[in-house]
Amino acid sequence: MNLEEVYRKKIAEDGHVDSANVKNQLTSLKRNAEQLLGQIKPDSEYPSWWVNKLVKAADYLDTAKDFLQNKVDQGEVKWKHLKKWEKKLPKE
Repeated sequence: MNLEEVYRKKIAEDGHVDSANVKNQLTSLKRNAEQLLGQIKPDSEYPSWWVNKLVKAADYLDTAKDFLQNKVDQGEVKWKHLKKWEKKLPKE
């Protein structure tokens, strides 16, 4: 088994390739963001712990978007850079 196969198998085992789950999560994020936007009052103050959660969520979402954008920009995942690690895999 080469490195690409091991990598894809690990991703599949972890459930990270389920596009239905991704869509559900993004739909939930969108719905929650829209509800929050509707509840925000311009002159209100919010606790810093709460604002920090929004900042962290925004950062995570930006990172996820950047990952997919880079994947698209580069024409899908490039496996060549992983080949050097293939020799370190245990033999089956």
